[in-house]
Amino acid sequence: MKELKIKLFPAPVLTQKTNKIDEITPAIQELIKSMTNAMRKARGVGLAAPQVGESLRLAMIEHRAEENDEFEDIPLQILVNPKIISFSRETDTEKEGCLSIPGIEVPVKRARKIKVKALDENGEKIQFRATGFKARIIQHELDHLDGKLILDYATDKEKIIQKYLAKQSKFNSKQKHDDQNL
Repeated sequence: MKELKIKLFPAPVLTQKTNKIDEITPAIQELIKSMTNAMRKARGVGLAAPQVGESLRLAMIEHRAEENDEFEDIPLQILVNPKIISFSRETDTEKEGCLSIPGIEVPVKRARKIKVKALDENGEKIQFRATGFKARIIQHELDHLDGKLILDYATDKEKIIQKYLAKQSKFNSKQKHDDQNL
């Protein structure tokens, strides 16, 4: 299994529309395993292929609820070529973070309920409804497949980007300094 690094904004792959997967090949199966490992290692609840540098319509979600967790357990679910086929009119706005933009949270308005169709990791057609936290995670990950980030929902996008880049620059300088002192 290949160890994958999560791409950080402003990596170009994060803002590009992804390509449909024509066939579940052994390489795609391996990518799924590596992505699952990367998502769990980063303690994320979802991951999309662009976040590991692959411009493919592939995403996954999983939430392992811990004691006193406000959100329910969501078993690992692989979504190949996913599409939301219906959204509820009911929405809510919650702050969201992103593994590709660490340290930044943006309020994002999302549908409370969605209906999704996709292929699973074996290439079988699946269709299901999702509500609440699960629906929010899926919408977030599918945004990644269309090159959309939480930054695109920000009311003052440029200000948040500048804040993030300044934070990253400070972190990278400290990391470089720490590496030199090893």
